[in-house]
Amino acid sequence: QEGFISIGFSNRLTNLSRLVGWEPGSFAWHMDDGFVFEGRGEGTSMGWPTSTTGDVIGCGIDFSKGQAFFTKNGQFIGYAFKNVGKEDKLYPSVGLRTPGQVSFNNDEGYIG
Repeated sequence: QEGFISIGFSNRLTNLSRLVGWEPGSFAWHMDDGFVFEGRGEGTSMGWPTSTTGDVIGCGIDFSKGQAFFTKNGQFIGYAFKNVGKEDKLYPSVGLRTPGQVSFNNDEGYIG
C-alpha cells in the first residue's frame, strides 16, 4: 500500500539512490502509476496497469528489436523503450522508495 516500486534495467553508471527510470542510464515501469520512465523523473503513460501485493512482474529485452518488454502475472503487457541494450550493458534493477519486500526469480527459480 502506497508503495513506490520500479522494475526495469540500469547501466553500471546509474545512480542507485533514486527509483529505477528516474536516473540517466535506467529504464523502468513504475508500479504505483503504471507509467514508464526512461532516464528522467517524468514518466510516459502507456495505458498500462498499476500493480499491487502478490502480482508477479516480468521484464526482459528482445535484442532482435532492441526493446524492453514487461509482463504482469504471466500476461504480456507491452514493449517500451527503443534501442535498449545496444550501447550499454544493462542489469536487471528494482527500486523501492518505501519500506517493503520483493522476491526475485529467473528461469531457474527463486534467487533471493
